[in-house]
Amino acid sequence: MKLASIYCFCVLILAVIACNSLNDLQPMPEDKIPVAVVEDLKSKFPNAQDIIYKTVERDKLWEATFMENGKNYYSALGTQGVMVSYLLLTAAPSGTFASILEKVSLPKGKFSDFKENTSTSSSNNAQELTAKYTLDSTAYIFSWFPLDATRKKYVVQMRYFSKFDYTTHLVGDLPTRAQNIIKDNALIHKSARIFVNEANEKTYHSLEHDAANNQLDYLFDHRGNSIYSSRNFQGTYTKTAEFPQFAQDYMATHAQQFANFPIQSGVRFEESGQTGYRFILYRAYPFLETYYLYFNDSGTITYLTYEALVTL
Repeated sequence: MKLASIYCFCVLILAVIACNSLNDLQPMPEDKIPVAVVEDLKSKFPNAQDIIYKTVERDKLWEATFMENGKNYYSALGTQGVMVSYLLLTAAPSGTFASILEKVSLPKGKFSDFKENTSTSSSNNAQELTAKYTLDSTAYIFSWFPLDATRKKYVVQMRYFSKFDYTTHLVGDLPTRAQNIIKDNALIHKSARIFVNEANEKTYHSLEHDAANNQLDYLFDHRGNSIYSSRNFQGTYTKTAEFPQFAQDYMATHAQQFANFPIQSGVRFEESGQTGYRFILYRAYPFLETYYLYFNDSGTITYLTYEALVTL
């Protein structure tokens, strides 16, 4: 009798542990993924196995990891279905990756977490690859893809790390503060590219038009604060000596990174009571490379991007 009781108790404990493990992997019960979203993932990956869902933003965004035909995948899901999917690579891609690194003006850092954007690759036959690039404890997303079918020129981009990004045309997908800026200035929202980081916080690159149909660029952080606005410049800088001291100090601290970028300019902007700065560092030879540095009014860097058009 005692043995039977002990056996039943052990079975119960194992069942509880199994349930807890499942709950750790799945969205909370009150945040159920719409059936249509799950079905869309299964239609795109009919042989998917071991699918694990996690909530990114309740009732709006989820992520899924799974295996299909012996390969590992990661997908970001919205209320309408799969937004973007990546094939997770087990090693650095051979060929163009090493050639690109030999040419770009980036300090030596650590590359990891290589993946291929299967959504882009399948839609236009242009393989887009990304990697996590870590430099001085700061993580970036490093991406490269061919400019055309000849695959002789590659677009290379780097920005603060995001695990996925997607495009939306709905102004309601922006934070309330950002929506108010658009509304208060009578702007017409066109689209926004949204980057989601590991903490599930978002950065928004938003495009708007004014009444004269001029295009305006905005960068918003996850709270809707303006990282950058092209609407209202308050000052311009045409050489490094004119930059505020905090920007000069930052560039001096990272002299190895920016030493070969002789052409420099900047702007100071004001947006709805917020002041910030954007500085551009670029060089045109042997190919075009550009850094964009963004600072707030306190002199703290808030964002950084890098772009290059590399000829192999």
